[in-house]
Amino acid sequence: MAFDDYNTVIRSKVSGARNFHDEFHDDKLDFFIPLSSVGIVGNRGQAAYSAAETFLDALAHHRWQNGQAALSLNLAAVDDVGYLASNLAKESEEMKTIYGSSMTEAEVLGLGEVESRGQCILRLNLDNPAMLPFWASDAKLYHIREQALATSANLGSAGGSNIPVAEGLKHLSNKEEAIDLVADELGNKLAAILMLAPEDMATQKTYMSITAFGLDSLIAMELRNWIGNELQAHLQVLELPTRGKRTKLAALVLKKTRFATPLG
Repeated sequence: MAFDDYNTVIRSKVSGARNFHDEFHDDKLDFFIPLSSVGIVGNRGQAAYSAAETFLDALAHHRWQNGQAALSLNLAAVDDVGYLASNLAKESEEMKTIYGSSMTEAEVLGLGEVESRGQCILRLNLDNPAMLPFWASDAKLYHIREQALATSANLGSAGGSNIPVAEGLKHLSNKEEAIDLVADELGNKLAAILMLAPEDMATQKTYMSITAFGLDSLIAMELRNWIGNELQAHLQVLELPTRGKRTKLAALVLKKTRFATPLG
């Protein structure tokens, strides 16, 4: 990348944010919220974009240290408005590239209530040791990676014979077995969210719609985020109730997952 090209990318964010900071420097603002993605993580092929985001983080930190309102929101991908919502064909590809969970517009707007304390990083997922993102090998994130791996190991020891879904899928040879495994895991998670007995969910796997259990928008978002973290499949919230039975939802998850499955 030529230096002029680099400057073209960063100039608008750096100059714009600095102008706002200088203009309102002596005013007691209630909030000062630059929106950025996570500059410390970066994105392949977008060094200039990441540099601009890092500047926003640094400016917010500078303001906060000097007693001024500032909160840099490091957002994940927003899936129901903007670029991803208008480019559904590229949505799955983009989510695989950034290795993280998405957010909804409502979640983003809700962050306006967060106390201004410099920086707020969202949706950095290191929950699944079977599928670490490319940025997990970055030396400056070593402590986060090691903590996540240690937590996963402790949970595995406490859980006894519990096997991660990714590991279980590796040992299956056909589509039906994979769908059954994922449907069971979806049932266990939904039972935990709704505080139901897992065995009750198991008996209704093939014939009862998941909406029959009272799948409101908040529960749907929690289930969607779990699917993204544990099964590495990015779904729109509205896709959950429209699938009906858990086995159909499981088939959709397997179609979108980044894990190797009998479905290819």
